[in-house]
Amino acid sequence: LHLTELASTFGGVTYAARGAITSPDDYELTKGFIKAAIQNQMNGGGTSFVEVLCACYAQAYEFPLDTLKWIHEEVVAELPLGEFKKSC
Repeated sequence: LHLTELASTFGGVTYAARGAITSPDDYELTKGFIKAAIQNQMNGGGTSFVEVLCACYAQAYEFPLDTLKWIHEEVVAELPLGEFKKSC
């Protein structure tokens, strides 16, 4: 499901973003999305929605580094990272 894209179409949502925790760069990008969402909420700008793609190693049945690589290469291709709605 493309939840972030769907949430960005809802009337009360003023900030929607998707990030991942698969590399240091993705971590920093996602941290920025979360900070922007919290700031939007504190400013009374409306509802914020942040989706974070991360690994569940217990259910992956792969080595942790292979799981992170799979998320970065396969999942992010289907669910792109970024801000989808920013009206704050």
